[in-house]
Amino acid sequence: MLEFHYFWTVIGGLVVLALTVDAVVTTLLLSGAGFLSKYLTRFIGRFCMSREREFISKNASVFALLATFVLWSLLLLAGWALIFCGSSEAVIESENKDPADLLSRIYFAGFTITTLGTGNYIPNGPLWQLLSVAAAANGFFIVTICVTYTFSVLTALNERRSIGVAIGHLGHTPVDLLKYALDAESRQLISNQLQDLTLRLQLASVKTDAYPVIEYTHVPDRQHSFAIGVAKLGEACLLSEQLMPSAQSFPKVITDPLWKAVYLITGETNSNGEESADYSAQLLMPYFDQLNAQMNCEEKLKMPPTSEKRDRLSAWLAWHHRDWNDVYREG
Repeated sequence: MLEFHYFWTVIGGLVVLALTVDAVVTTLLLSGAGFLSKYLTRFIGRFCMSREREFISKNASVFALLATFVLWSLLLLAGWALIFCGSSEAVIESENKDPADLLSRIYFAGFTITTLGTGNYIPNGPLWQLLSVAAAANGFFIVTICVTYTFSVLTALNERRSIGVAIGHLGHTPVDLLKYALDAESRQLISNQLQDLTLRLQLASVKTDAYPVIEYTHVPDRQHSFAIGVAKLGEACLLSEQLMPSAQSFPKVITDPLWKAVYLITGETNSNGEESADYSAQLLMPYFDQLNAQMNCEEKLKMPPTSEKRDRLSAWLAWHHRDWNDVYREG
């Protein structure tokens, strides 16, 4: 049986402080996840993304978000329950005034932090009454920021999916995007759409920094996948610069900002090595004639900094359990 002592109040206070700081950093500071939720979301997100069941993999971010809320809820309940274990007389029954046992204090803490009241138990004395008010305020604050954060994350996820759909409608492969550049009229139309996508990707990268949990999203539909769409755009930028004649390629005023947006969204993922990038070049070979490819273009694709950029895209695809076969698959 737990012996009631002020020591538990100190421990509980530290637990409440830790989870509150973690929640504030994660939801309000827009600077990434807190020290507790960061590792939990990473584990849950990657685990769910690796599952074969479509429902689990495509909702990896949602499951990671729910796991974070469960962690905060458990720590909040445990922390305040420990705080009210600081004295045998801290919580008493409302009718006969007998001291509450451990389970009753957990019950009292749960009622208090959910702002439902105090139930059949009441705090005994000014100190514990003030702490019960603080518990209610703390619980209300955590619930409020969780609701607000959930709305923001779901909005960001839907925006990513919308970008994936928009890129998918432009073509199945990066080569489909480049074919628009062969005609002057269609080049202008696609350039306008690429500029719009650049702005949307820049906004998406900002939201990724603010809400890291959205990195663990996965769209099973290859044509509308955000991850594959970003790789398509990045590859199209590189191929337009290295593969096509300057008169028929996209102007750098279009491709440079677009690549920078792709660079931001792909983050600091670790490269998978040159083999993946070279393999994408092999997939590209059948399209050389269609795009009026320049001489020695294959060698250019393997030279830095182009190869380094393509390695970055390879790492991005691997992070989302995709590869270059998905990027160059027709239909």
